[in-house]
Amino acid sequence: MQTIWTEKSRCTSKCQITDKEYEGGAFATVAILTFTDHDTERTVEGVGNGPIDAVQRAIEEALGIEIRVLDYNEHALRSGSGAQAASYIHLMDVKSGRATYGVGISSNITRASIRGIFSAVNRLFY
Repeated sequence: MQTIWTEKSRCTSKCQITDKEYEGGAFATVAILTFTDHDTERTVEGVGNGPIDAVQRAIEEALGIEIRVLDYNEHALRSGSGAQAASYIHLMDVKSGRATYGVGISSNITRASIRGIFSAVNRLFY
């Protein structure tokens, strides 16, 4: 499991991402997300067409929110085996129409993306 720290809420999160094959040959990505929000630990599962979609669905279920990823971008911050990646997530709260960006940095691009989602959710809702 990967450990992710969010900046504003200072909660820790663990996320396990796996791909599953369902009956009929359909594939989906499953994210099992454990995080602490306001001293309450929650574990939720999201299923989507990739890691970002699955994590988004898990967060929506856990927090009772509806968010939409408007844009996503990533790039390496330097080259080499120790390189880190930056992930930028443009996220919108569907209910209010407010939008913001979240940024995540990690040596693992999936982890950077999840950090970016948490960063944007914290900016929108906390």
